[in-house]
Amino acid sequence: MLRFTIENQEKLNEIYFHDSSFCDYTYSYTERAVELTCKNKYVKKEYCLRFNNVVYHELIGCCFWGENACKDIHWAGYSPCEDVFAKLSNLQAKSAEALKDASCSFKTRWNTGVQYVPMLFEFFTGDTLTILAEEILVEIKELQ
Repeated sequence: MLRFTIENQEKLNEIYFHDSSFCDYTYSYTERAVELTCKNKYVKKEYCLRFNNVVYHELIGCCFWGENACKDIHWAGYSPCEDVFAKLSNLQAKSAEALKDASCSFKTRWNTGVQYVPMLFEFFTGDTLTILAEEILVEIKELQ
């Protein structure tokens, strides 16, 4: 099993996700985890990914370049995703401002000092899936 964190996030780009198709996607709010599986029938591999301590995930599924239900992956890997980090920082600032006079302690998943790995999936339709997690576990299985 491969483990990716902020220290080795660029190595995600060494995995060949191109032409893989999604088979499964689940999100557990209580575990703060995303699990997904995709298969590549051309290279005969199955990729099982688990994202732990997920702070953000977003799917843009508008089928910009045709229908395939966001199934076929054109590219996937580490991407800086500066826009997502800016979006979360702005939300954090708004929340802090709204609660500055409240007597509760203000701590969220975004301001605890944890560094998150951004992973981007781009589909042949032009759609995208973005996930930020503390760690990403990838198991690669050979298919028959």
